[in-house]
Amino acid sequence: MVITKREKVGELLIFLFLVAFPFGRLLSFDTQVLGFRVSFLVLDFIAFLSFLFCLSLDRKFLFKGRIFLFLLPFMFSFLVSLAIFNSPEVLIGTFYFLRLVFYISFGYLVYWFVQKNKDAKGFLFKTLTISLFFFLVFGFWQYIFYYDLTALKFIGWDDHLWRLTSTLLDPAFAGIILSFGFIFSLVNFFFIDKKKLWLFFAFLFVLGVVLTFSRASYIAFILGSLYFFYKTERSFAKFLVLFFLFFVLLVPKPAGEGVNLLRLYSFFDRVENYKESFLIFSKSPLFGVGYNNFCLARKVFLEDYNLLSHSCSGSDSSFLFVLSTLGVVGLLFLLSMFFLIWKETKENYWTICLKTFLVMVLVHSQFNNSIFYPWVLGVLAFILPFAFSAKNQQ
Repeated sequence: MVITKREKVGELLIFLFLVAFPFGRLLSFDTQVLGFRVSFLVLDFIAFLSFLFCLSLDRKFLFKGRIFLFLLPFMFSFLVSLAIFNSPEVLIGTFYFLRLVFYISFGYLVYWFVQKNKDAKGFLFKTLTISLFFFLVFGFWQYIFYYDLTALKFIGWDDHLWRLTSTLLDPAFAGIILSFGFIFSLVNFFFIDKKKLWLFFAFLFVLGVVLTFSRASYIAFILGSLYFFYKTERSFAKFLVLFFLFFVLLVPKPAGEGVNLLRLYSFFDRVENYKESFLIFSKSPLFGVGYNNFCLARKVFLEDYNLLSHSCSGSDSSFLFVLSTLGVVGLLFLLSMFFLIWKETKENYWTICLKTFLVMVLVHSQFNNSIFYPWVLGVLAFILPFAFSAKNQQ
């Protein structure tokens, strides 16, 4: 089959995305815009190039059916935010809205490419899994040689000790990415090529999740994996739980409160964060304060918040984040889109993979703002087109 120049460009963009993915925050830089910290990622730039590429395919692709409906509450909340804040600082939220548009564009690119090259699905999925494996390798390297990240507290990051954070510098987000890697390895083994190497990968991904000592990731990993095995190999479910608990008990816990699974300080921090989220939500409950105007809302309504902190622009719960920034209307709108996706996808291994991904993210997002995290969006941009391409046929 002859591959056109346009398909080669699309393939190159997908390849660059997968190469950049495991480098995480190492390929990023932070700057200040109107007094707020704004992060720019190489991954975002590749997604931006995908946006330009998609415009060359179809200038109106963002106005197609479900894409436009999904973006509608975000655009409307921006208009509402102009009335709430009456400040040029509200434009900061547009950077993050554009990021969302770019990742949607990347998903559209993947969808277009697999429609053109239906036989490429398996190869692309294996390449995605290998990209996540390199992320895991970087995580092991960080855990062994850079286990003490407490000094990062002085530049706005949390101070982690003896926890696997990989290149994201955050164990909770590293944990959810590694959980995806575990499931994807099993999908490769069960449904694509049966190579035992994928089982070895799965084993290492489990170890990586355990070393994050992220309780949110533990819960998301177990519940998502149980759903996956319920849909595929039910006999593996009990074995998985016992195997995971054995790892948790066996893994060394050298020093620091972060490796204490009974720690309470993060619980109280989250409770305080939830209170702040509800306070911001109360200021505009119907339509929110505008997508990713969370940090600006903290400046206006809380006044004493650190605007240069990496945690300033998000809530510790994606649902509270949506409530605060898009309001009740936006939350109901997005939930209806989610249920529509869940209902419309037919049962095959791609949709099982997608639904397992959604279970993991929805669980994890109760404790971290995972849904809108760039690397989670990047994985979703891959999996969703696989499930919907070719009318859900394998």
